[in-house]
Amino acid sequence: MPEEELNHQWRDRLKEASVPPPAFVWPEIEHALQRKKRRALLWWSSGGAAVLLAGAFWYSTYLPEKNPTVPAPSSIATVLELAKPSVSASLSQEGIGAASVPQQERQKLALESSRSSDASFKAAEELPPNKVAHAALLEQEQPSVAPQSRGVSPLLPLAVSFPAPLLSSAKALPGWPSGVIRKRKEQTGQCYDFSENRRAWLLEGYAGPLFARKVLETAGDPEQEAYRDRRLATEGPGWGFNLGGRAAYLFSEKYLLSAGLDYQQFAEVFEYADPSSIEYIIKQVLDVSTNTWKIDTIDINFGEERTRVINRFGLLDVPLSVGYEWRTGRMGLRLQGGAAANLFFWKRGAVLDPQTGAPGYFTPGKGSQSVFRLRAGLSWQAGMQWFWHIAPKTRVVVEPTFRQQITPLNQVGYPLEQRYQNWSLRIGFSKIM
Repeated sequence: MPEEELNHQWRDRLKEASVPPPAFVWPEIEHALQRKKRRALLWWSSGGAAVLLAGAFWYSTYLPEKNPTVPAPSSIATVLELAKPSVSASLSQEGIGAASVPQQERQKLALESSRSSDASFKAAEELPPNKVAHAALLEQEQPSVAPQSRGVSPLLPLAVSFPAPLLSSAKALPGWPSGVIRKRKEQTGQCYDFSENRRAWLLEGYAGPLFARKVLETAGDPEQEAYRDRRLATEGPGWGFNLGGRAAYLFSEKYLLSAGLDYQQFAEVFEYADPSSIEYIIKQVLDVSTNTWKIDTIDINFGEERTRVINRFGLLDVPLSVGYEWRTGRMGLRLQGGAAANLFFWKRGAVLDPQTGAPGYFTPGKGSQSVFRLRAGLSWQAGMQWFWHIAPKTRVVVEPTFRQQITPLNQVGYPLEQRYQNWSLRIGFSKIM
């Protein structure tokens, strides 16, 4: 038979022939694909965190200060009246006559002297309107002075100060009604005034790391307890992230009701080793004369077979919670708690099969066993939020949160009840509307 015809017959007979790959190949392929997805997710998460930190730094550093404190014109006239006795006394101590100092210089000295004591300036701003008018009248009656004596003005601020009795109580001002000097509430310009606005809407966005702890419970059956121990020995703890947003309604100044969307994703490592594994290496040979395939064993390997799979879980929940806030200055603390209903629950990976004790995949549509529900059910959560006002209506928030699964994640009839306890740290921003 010619060689070309022989090759042609070989190609025709081997055209449909195929050898199925061994079972241990698929986990490695899946692991390689999941590794690429994890790297992409890590880069996106790192980039988002960097953008959030850069935005917070820019906002707190380069944003111009709002609501600067500027004294009213009436306050300036009042300060001039209060500062005149001290200015005159200081001029006398220096041996300089009051009449030799120009009116503009005396006004400037009085203002600089008043601003040297913040408490004195605030007290002067609270003076009654009649005293303000009286101070303005005194200024108009002062005679003008020649400008050649201005050279002594730089030495005067060192000796100008308000008398302590004048600032400490109203008794130092004869003829004034009692109680006219009141302590003014300090306004920093960086806090939202909740006393004037007892109701408000808050929008919050956050992201951060997450740690998931698995809890497996049995009904007291010794066989189930042994299966639980084997599962705990082959599955490690889970790390992941959470992100979300919510809207909160504040009423009665300190109480809140909030709702939103929260997404949590975490991963576990499943590792299984079979010490009694046997691997056969075979070769298929086509017998042309009989048109049949012959199987020839080339080698047999005895040893330990290891399986490593990354189990992944994702939950999209709707949390509903109530809270209470304590605030002092620009800083505050909030305690809140409530329940969460699951909207979507996805899962990928493998665990030990309760029947065979070998690895079995539970990925929907591809797995060999059914382990989990379609929905994760209900859970309860509690958290404590610390916040800091970087602007009157903008906060930076840091919130440690704990979530406990109420409904078991496994299907009815599975020998174990599986739940998760998740600890997360949420970092983000809050906007008062």
